[in-house]
Amino acid sequence: MQKIDCLFINTPKMNSYYRPLGDFILDTYMPMGLLAMAGSLTKKGFSSKIIHLGVEWILNHDFSILNYLKGRKVKVIAIPLHWHHQSYDSIELARKIKKVYSKAYIVLGGYTASYFDEEILRRFEFIDGIIRGDGEKPILSLVRAIIKKRALSRVPNLTWRKGSKILKNKLSYIATQEDLDELSFTNFKLLKNYQTYIRYVGFLPFFAKNFSKEANYLMFSYRSPTFPLFTGRGCLANCTYCGGGREAQEYINGRGEPVFRSQEKVLESIKEAKEYGYETVLMDFHPSPQSDDYYIKLFQMIRKERIYMECLFGCFSLPSKEFAEEFHKTFPGRRSAIWLSPESGVEMVRKKIRGFFYTNGQIMEALENLNRLYIITELYFTFGFPFEKEEDVLKTKRFAFYLKKRFKSIWAIRAYPLEMEPASPWQRDPEKFGVVSNRKSFIDFYKANSQENPEVLNSLGYYIPGFFKKGASNFETFEKKMQELKCRHFCLIHPNARKSGPPWLGRLMCRGMSLYQKLRRKKT
Repeated sequence: MQKIDCLFINTPKMNSYYRPLGDFILDTYMPMGLLAMAGSLTKKGFSSKIIHLGVEWILNHDFSILNYLKGRKVKVIAIPLHWHHQSYDSIELARKIKKVYSKAYIVLGGYTASYFDEEILRRFEFIDGIIRGDGEKPILSLVRAIIKKRALSRVPNLTWRKGSKILKNKLSYIATQEDLDELSFTNFKLLKNYQTYIRYVGFLPFFAKNFSKEANYLMFSYRSPTFPLFTGRGCLANCTYCGGGREAQEYINGRGEPVFRSQEKVLESIKEAKEYGYETVLMDFHPSPQSDDYYIKLFQMIRKERIYMECLFGCFSLPSKEFAEEFHKTFPGRRSAIWLSPESGVEMVRKKIRGFFYTNGQIMEALENLNRLYIITELYFTFGFPFEKEEDVLKTKRFAFYLKKRFKSIWAIRAYPLEMEPASPWQRDPEKFGVVSNRKSFIDFYKANSQENPEVLNSLGYYIPGFFKKGASNFETFEKKMQELKCRHFCLIHPNARKSGPPWLGRLMCRGMSLYQKLRRKKT
């Protein structure tokens, strides 16, 4: 019988539906810390493996985690509940495993589980514990305690069950730079079928079930294996709609300010990712305008080491001229791009909802510089904010398409209705922001992501009285009108996933893909 001290089982939301895609798997990429936690366990002499149920489904639709567990003695089963879309699938996975393998200790972790730790343990007795916040040393301490039958009261960050009581250990592990530098975020050989994950999953946020893995790669990805590069944790801002802002970080992780890995360790991760076949790195951690200095030094080190890769960089604020120039020199390839997120085209709205405010004039200035260097740029907009009206969304549309017409380096405009996130300011206190919410507790997110609600992308979790001039006085009508707003003005589907086109082209492609789905269903 094979012995596994700790088995990590990552499940995306396995059953989702969206008209152009048909049935699809949502949130396919794993939390970055999973590879680090599994690696830290093996480094200390414990056996550890990772199963990704999305990857297993891609390779074998009949894969059964219960069959996999037969003949294996597993002490601890760790299930990430990071993205809130995983809420239903993660809980039901734990329920299914506990029925058959009652002696295994089942622990959850990740952002959503951390925020709702006590409620989850109260509602679901088959879950034994939840690790809150940073999990690398706590999971090591938990596995050691389970195997050696030590007291769980000594495991940092653990919320756990003792008889009928729910106990909450002190949030005493908050990873420092030294802690992060000891970790490896490239332990891919601990992941079952990691080659499929690297090639066909990686950073692709969904997988359309009615298309082959090759078709998903060609139609929906950037056609370059993309490695989410871990550079740090935390944030200084407190955006109205974001669950990862400063206040949420303090509550969930105990972290008061951002922490970065050293550039030397990040450089090691880039080299290792390239050896595994990655061609592009994604850097999506830019917690303050001052963090440009950190990345400028990193870019210079990459050039000095003569590492040739593409890069996708998500800017929380606007990139400085020096940052843009260093990025261009380091990643000159045509697959490299910078993502900007103005969120709204209306300055008044942006000022009220965003932690780092900048004017439309400052956006234009930054885009002038990116266009001068011809750095491929994507702009991300969102609508459905507190203090926003329907006419503001139309102003955002006009501003977005004006920018795309003016600056040739802008390849894509992305725009989506906003969805309620756990721990965000407006989720914690909706009345303060003039919002009516039905996502107040964990069970609300669990139900919203259940199999009974496959159209999760249209389920927003709130409505705003007065947003629309007519109607939309309840959740159902608000969500319907928001979807109509998106389809009419922001249907930006394009044959090339790296680009976006006019809304009429997106609607035409949507109808064509929907027709293809219907014909395919008739054949089967």
